[in-house]
Amino acid sequence: MASGAVKKGQTKRLVFALAWQGSSEPMGERFGELTTWLSARTGLAIAPRMALSYVELERMARSGQAHLAWLPPLVYLRLEKERQVVHLVKSERAGHATFHAAMIVRSDSPIRSLEMLRGSRAAWVDRWSASGYVIPRATLAGRGLAPRDLFREERFYGSHEAVVGAVLSGRANIGGTYAQLTEQGRLLRGSWSGIHGGEAGIRVLMTVGSIPGDVVAAHTALDENERSVITKALLSVPKDAQMAQTMRRIFGAEGFRDGPLTGYDALRGAIEDDTK
Repeated sequence: MASGAVKKGQTKRLVFALAWQGSSEPMGERFGELTTWLSARTGLAIAPRMALSYVELERMARSGQAHLAWLPPLVYLRLEKERQVVHLVKSERAGHATFHAAMIVRSDSPIRSLEMLRGSRAAWVDRWSASGYVIPRATLAGRGLAPRDLFREERFYGSHEAVVGAVLSGRANIGGTYAQLTEQGRLLRGSWSGIHGGEAGIRVLMTVGSIPGDVVAAHTALDENERSVITKALLSVPKDAQMAQTMRRIFGAEGFRDGPLTGYDALRGAIEDDTK
């Protein structure tokens, strides 16, 4: 039995929480596959739980209702500041642990500059989404374009996929989401890449970054031995082809890294400025 594992007859169950992202994927089912796999790998009883929003996810992680949680950077920073959680691993997409915010429009949109956004309708992911809300709005404000005055309408759609859909359908003129760039700054892919019609139908107006990736965090009350075996198991996910595919579908990530977190300092001020 792995170190830190639940002993025979022990009823302790760990809860791993994830915010539902409004995806067309059967997210709960996929997440259940991952927690079942983690339970088998660690000897711990780990159960999945879906939060309906980042706000609910934050509440679950703070209270200890969730022993483990997949946290976007801003939610993690808030809880880390309160010393409620510690990170175990950070996500990795296309070989990078960081990503960029992207402001997107339809490929046939007449909007060619930020100044042309005046009077438009904006689609955002969630108030706690770095790439899908906070960073794009902070960038606009930093350029003298106060979002409250700039947009005719701002709406939250709950997921990156839904934001792309709103832009493609014309329900929104501009959307905030994420993109991955190469080392040379060339666009590699974005949230629209796996969506039907996304590559042809979406044009990137601007990218901003880089933004540190999501993390899997543990509540500080979780035993250190349990944290250790869970971390080891998460780092081994890419070695299992089927589970690696499941992880990509759930998180859009290819793997995890451990070690110190970097790149978060630039976001700390944004918490105070735009997420009160």
